[in-house]
Amino acid sequence: LFRGHADSSWTLSSEFERWLVSTGVQEVPAFAITALAERHLERFSDVAVASLGESARLYADTEWWAIGRHHGLATPFLDWTESPFVAAFFAFSTKGNLATPGLKGRGTAHFPPSSDPSRVVVWSLRGTDDIFTPGEFERVRPRTYGNARMRAQRALMTRLTHPAFRDVESYLGGRSRAGSH
Repeated sequence: LFRGHADSSWTLSSEFERWLVSTGVQEVPAFAITALAERHLERFSDVAVASLGESARLYADTEWWAIGRHHGLATPFLDWTESPFVAAFFAFSTKGNLATPGLKGRGTAHFPPSSDPSRVVVWSLRGTDDIFTPGEFERVRPRTYGNARMRAQRALMTRLTHPAFRDVESYLGGRSRAGSH
């Protein structure tokens, strides 16, 4: 799996995780963060049903998160692609590196190219099953429901839900030190 960043100092964390860190909310108990995320998704899906139609109420939460991610919603999903070329596109073509205050690397890709190409990085993650742990770090391949952009990007997503970690690097490093894969 691949992910492109216009700045190598950005962490491998979802926009929702970056929001938690920037507001200090990550210090509250995990059940409160889960409730906050559920309410956030519920508000989005209630509004989105008006555009997508009543049948959209049948979508699973993973589909709602994926749809929301591709419409600017801060989600716990981190976008990846199966193509290093797609990841490089996102790394080099950022929206002037502008982001919501406190949320570096928002992930919206448009031209002009990155202002400092020497800082660009394309991450690679071995996508084998042994790296993923249910309830901690999961790979998600949402249905696209006609979303041509997600199909073109060959999108996959990961979701990190471990209560002690807010980015993929720290999580995998912690597992490594603990003797896991």
